[in-house]
Amino acid sequence: GNLESIFIFTFPGRLVRPVRHIESGRIEYIGPLMQPWAAIACRPSDVKRSDRLLRLHGPVVSEIVSSSVSTDSLASRFQALSVDSASQERDSEETGETGETGETGESGKRFPLIAANEASGTDALFSFSAPVKYEYVELKSSAFLSIAASLTPYSHHNQSPRNIYQCQMLKQTMGTPFHSIPFRHDNKAYRLITPQRPLVRTEDYRRFDFDDYPSGVNAVVAVMCYTGFDMEDAMILNKGSMERGAFHGCVYKSKVIDAAPASARAGAASQYTFGNVNEFGRKHIATLDGDGFPAIGAKIEKGNTYCRVQTSSSSSSFASNGIQHAYKDGETAYVDGVTFISPPDAAHERLAKSGLKGCRASLRLRCVRKPVIGDKFASRHGQKGILSMLWPHEDMPFTESGLVPDILFNPHGFPSRMTIGMLIESMAGKAAAVHGAYQDATPFREFPPQSADGKNKWVDQGGYHGWVKRGERYRTPEEERQAQDEPETPVDYFGKALMRAGYQYYGTEELYSGVYGVPLTAHIFTGLIYYQRLRHMVTDKHQVRATGPVDALTHQPVKGRKRHGGVRFGEMERDALISHGAAALLQDRLLHCSDAHKTFCCPSCGSILTPSAVPNLRGRTAGGKRAVPFCRVCQVPCRLIMVPYVFRYLANELAAMNVTIRLKLAEFGQPLDVKPRSLPGLVEPKEGLRAG
Repeated sequence: GNLESIFIFTFPGRLVRPVRHIESGRIEYIGPLMQPWAAIACRPSDVKRSDRLLRLHGPVVSEIVSSSVSTDSLASRFQALSVDSASQERDSEETGETGETGETGESGKRFPLIAANEASGTDALFSFSAPVKYEYVELKSSAFLSIAASLTPYSHHNQSPRNIYQCQMLKQTMGTPFHSIPFRHDNKAYRLITPQRPLVRTEDYRRFDFDDYPSGVNAVVAVMCYTGFDMEDAMILNKGSMERGAFHGCVYKSKVIDAAPASARAGAASQYTFGNVNEFGRKHIATLDGDGFPAIGAKIEKGNTYCRVQTSSSSSSFASNGIQHAYKDGETAYVDGVTFISPPDAAHERLAKSGLKGCRASLRLRCVRKPVIGDKFASRHGQKGILSMLWPHEDMPFTESGLVPDILFNPHGFPSRMTIGMLIESMAGKAAAVHGAYQDATPFREFPPQSADGKNKWVDQGGYHGWVKRGERYRTPEEERQAQDEPETPVDYFGKALMRAGYQYYGTEELYSGVYGVPLTAHIFTGLIYYQRLRHMVTDKHQVRATGPVDALTHQPVKGRKRHGGVRFGEMERDALISHGAAALLQDRLLHCSDAHKTFCCPSCGSILTPSAVPNLRGRTAGGKRAVPFCRVCQVPCRLIMVPYVFRYLANELAAMNVTIRLKLAEFGQPLDVKPRSLPGLVEPKEGLRAG
């Protein structure tokens, strides 16, 4: 090999994978160190193609590798070889003789490195692509891919980052995680209610039986701009498709309930049991069954009681009321199952010490989630999108046959991301639907030659590309025979399949406006694409707060969605508002909507710690004495200011370390004129004062 050494790895995780050695035909295991240096072919056809090129252009390749001659000499040699190859091709076409490879029509013209008239000199040399002498070949074209990567159709036509994104998003789909939901009590599980088998699937998809665990829906996708609600990564979903069950899912949640409260002692835990029946056989709570739990399929909303615990204690008040557990989540749920379980056999478990069995229950709830604006979807090519609008079915564009797309995808998502595999999947899905057969989308697959059944000779002979490549002429009978062994491109393969069914070659269709009923001015690329619904949903992430709990120490809103907290306004957000000069907005976010605090400040010494309330001796009211804020040090009346409460907290903390914070007060831009008084007078607070 390229590394004439023996490497011994002693650390864990020594990963190897099998490949086939070409000369011996044996299977060898290579590691990550050998992988970059080994010449591994993807398919056996690649080995044959490379061998033909090596036999045809062997001398030039050897000199390029050895670099024993100058660049100009190599360029002239290569140009001469290109001219000789072109003349040999013309002679073979005229005489029909066998080429250098020993096979009819395999003289190298099917795999030309570069034409003599396309480049010359040094440019021709650098345009030269040396064939590879392969040592190994993959056992299967997709053998080096993981399970998640092998499920992506036509992944070799996508950018590699998009394939990596799909591998991550495949793990985030709702899909069908397992079929044992009635017997499981997971903390949270997602499931798609109406999944479908993909019409376009890879070989590994069938081999791993993923038809039993589908993760998406075959959606009719039209690539077009419509109404402006599909900008960036947004997508428009047909409201009629959603109402018929497309992409509907559900979330399973489990709640574990102990009969004994946390304050109960281990010896008294046996007195608490689940129940809802009194001594006369009547129910305490009408919505619960006799075992203390709601019936299977019962609807539970916020505030409803979903469990009741009763005790054998002699306390009449507790026996009549019991312990009631209320449903605190804001989302409506349905009871899917109730299971009585025993506590784990752990020494630290309080209930395990009592030896009581059946004192713990697991309640499985099912929350139905239909697609709403803001939910996340993705194709199998890393093209994720956010649902921006549920468009009415009658206003969606439609085809001549009355077909209405399920999804409208913005065409600006293709040029920069270059997910050509998604375009091919659209054509393949359309061909699968019209012909009633699954389409193989295994990466690196070679497609057999197809014909349009005589409907279009131009298409059968490669279109404009083939016309120019042959010198603006149709194929000869000999070339037609040779072309039967050449593989088709995926676009030509599925384009001819669509043409045989009466559709456009490139999958485009004429659509009509759903609002005006007139034809659209451009043909729209329409096909079937397998779309996945991801578990990132607005219901789990939306956060709204007007007023709510605040921290006892700082008086600022607490964090956390479950605690009805606020959204953090950090330093970068602060800097962004400062850079825009939005002072009023900055004050609103960081003061009025956070921890605005009114306090008194001495205008003389500037302290907010020295003011104290003293009786008003000059003026009495019928209701009694009024306290006036007065500085104990300066003997002057104080002014009311508004500061963040954390500033007062900071002043208190620094005062404990003998550090004082002093403020300078100003009113309407002018410093205050303060005169000491022997007796405090009544001073009305002014809202216009601020700390400067």
